[in-house]
Amino acid sequence: MASNSKIASLRPRNVQKSYKLAFGAPAPQRSLLKKSSGVAKQSRGKKAMKFTPTDSLLFTTNGPRLGPGAWCSICRDGDDVVICTTCKVNSICTLCIEFNFEDPETENFECPACFIKRSPHKSYRWRLNSRGAGRENLPKVITTPLAIIAIHLQGMTDRGSVIVYHHLAEWLQGNLVLVDLTFNFDDPNNQFESNLDTMLESFETGDFKEWTRFLVVITTHSDPETGYLHIAPGHTASAPVDELFNFMFPERFHNILKRSPTNILSLLSCGALSNQPESREMIKQISSTNLFDKVLCFSQRNLQTAFTHKFLMDLALNQFVFDRMGITNTLRDHQALGAHTDIILFRPGIIQTFRWTHPGARPMGHDTSSSLQCPKCSRLNTISPKFLEMDSTRLRCSSSDCRWEETYCRPTHFNWCQNESPRNKEERGAWLYSEEKEGNNKSMDVA
Repeated sequence: MASNSKIASLRPRNVQKSYKLAFGAPAPQRSLLKKSSGVAKQSRGKKAMKFTPTDSLLFTTNGPRLGPGAWCSICRDGDDVVICTTCKVNSICTLCIEFNFEDPETENFECPACFIKRSPHKSYRWRLNSRGAGRENLPKVITTPLAIIAIHLQGMTDRGSVIVYHHLAEWLQGNLVLVDLTFNFDDPNNQFESNLDTMLESFETGDFKEWTRFLVVITTHSDPETGYLHIAPGHTASAPVDELFNFMFPERFHNILKRSPTNILSLLSCGALSNQPESREMIKQISSTNLFDKVLCFSQRNLQTAFTHKFLMDLALNQFVFDRMGITNTLRDHQALGAHTDIILFRPGIIQTFRWTHPGARPMGHDTSSSLQCPKCSRLNTISPKFLEMDSTRLRCSSSDCRWEETYCRPTHFNWCQNESPRNKEERGAWLYSEEKEGNNKSMDVA
């Protein structure tokens, strides 16, 4: 075998080694059953608006605490608002409805959303002065305290959680906290357990004891052969996901998470984590604990987390602020993520795989280089798509001396998401989904 220096000397001058964004690499398995050092140093946890990536534990929060009905459900702004006496969540400001405070009916105000549910065909007592300031019609605006807990391997920054924090901070202000917690279990003096205890105390009896909703994001590498998660930097050690979960989520953490049924766990690691059968089964068991409404994974073998940031940001806004629990409406705006990876959603008793399709770029969800280059004549940008029927698309080379073509069919066990259309010729494309329910042993076609 040629030496590395000889191979390097044979490279053209325009070939260079760049930083790799993907999160997969082999690492030897190591058990976490032997706990790390219990010697506690003074906690570095603090309330601040400064992000310090070298800190092993950091709390970030800012702004005043908010009560229910802080934002008008029509214009999404504040000022003087009247809270609905039915749901006790929605409120309408005095600009969107001209309330007469001398009218006793104002004390029994019922927001438009609650009224529509109760009396969909009756006239509404109050006159609306505005259509609204957003795409959603009369949404709930939930301000119940939310914690974003970012747990990541030492040396790996979780920029996505920081982005989500700033996106939600406009709505939640002092009702939002970002907790940054790093781990390196190869360091005999690591302080993960001590810092975890400090964090749990803050939610049990400390500054954040009133917090009831949680978005937990775990960021680390995964072993492409086993799906095990790296527990130390430098690809030096990995552990099964269930062992890591049990170590990071002791019973005290379980009790805190049980405060809400709407929690989300996002596992930011390469696709082997959810593609390898053993690891996939472990995630199913984690989902079955009912600690999380959603457990998210991504199928891409070489996941680049930058593609996931906007999706997690929008999902968190819809679920935690607007109380929109479905995922399909969020997916429709994320064709860039869909072009990179499938989204695997674990919920108790069911696994859903969401796959993006596009007539030319990803015909019927098939990831093929033929959409860019004709496999016969090797020309670029000569491929054009054509729908043959509801569940098949044909790619054809437009070169007169080639005319290569191939037909792609909808994958088995996949169906179109609600209101999606395979004939959508816009850049947005359309989404397919498949379901694997408890006791269903159908194999999953995961890209």
